[in-house]
Amino acid sequence: MKKVLLVSALFLLALVFFLHPGNVGAGCFPPNPNTGLCDSGAACPPGSGFGFCCDNISECGGVVNPGNQQFGCSWSGSSCVVGVSNCDPTTGYLPDPSFCAKFSSAASCNGKMGSCIAPGSPNANDPTCKNGTGINTAIGCIPITDPNLFIGFILRWAIGIGGGIAFLLIVYSAFMIMTSQGNPERLKAGQELLTSAIAGLIMLIFSVFILNIIGVNILGIFKQ
Repeated sequence: MKKVLLVSALFLLALVFFLHPGNVGAGCFPPNPNTGLCDSGAACPPGSGFGFCCDNISECGGVVNPGNQQFGCSWSGSSCVVGVSNCDPTTGYLPDPSFCAKFSSAASCNGKMGSCIAPGSPNANDPTCKNGTGINTAIGCIPITDPNLFIGFILRWAIGIGGGIAFLLIVYSAFMIMTSQGNPERLKAGQELLTSAIAGLIMLIFSVFILNIIGVNILGIFKQ
C-alpha cells in the first residue's frame, strides 16, 4: 500500500515539475537586454537570425530578422511600453510589448532595447503569459496578479489530484480483493480500502458544491 502511494506521489510530482510547455526554453529568442549577450543557447552568426539567441545554431536559419530590427522601451508614467521602433511589418516582424511590460520603473524601462519578433514566435526568455498576468509552468498558466484566480487555479488542481489518487486507490483495492485467494484478512483490507476510497471521492465531489453554495452564493466570497 505504501509503495503504491509513494509511486503515485512521485508520478504526480514528475508531471508537475519535470514536464514543460513547448514554448518555454525552446526555439530562438532575443538576447539579454542588459548585457546584449545570450543567457543560454548560442548567438546566431551574421546571416539569418543574426542578433538572436537559439538553443542550437541550426535553428538560426529559421529566424529572419532583416537588419536585426529592434525596438526601444519608454516609460509612459504608469507602465513600460514600446517606444521608438524600426520593426518593419512588411517583413512579418513587430515589437514585443511583453518585453517592455516586465520593467516596473522608469529607471529600468527607458533605454531598454529588444529585438523585433514574428507574431506567435516563441520567446524563451519571457516566462510570463496572458500579458504578464501569469507564469508559464508545466501545469499551465498560473495567475499571479489576481488572488481569486490564483486560489481557483490551485483548487482545481487540488481537486483533480485528489480524484486521481482516489481512482488509484479504487484500482488497488480491487486488485487486493481479486488476489485475496480466500485470505479473509486481505479480503477485508481490500474491502475497507475500496469503501474508504469511494467515500473520499464522494466527499470530494460534494465539497465542491458545498463550498460554492456557502462561499459564493451565501457569503459572496470572490464576487466582484
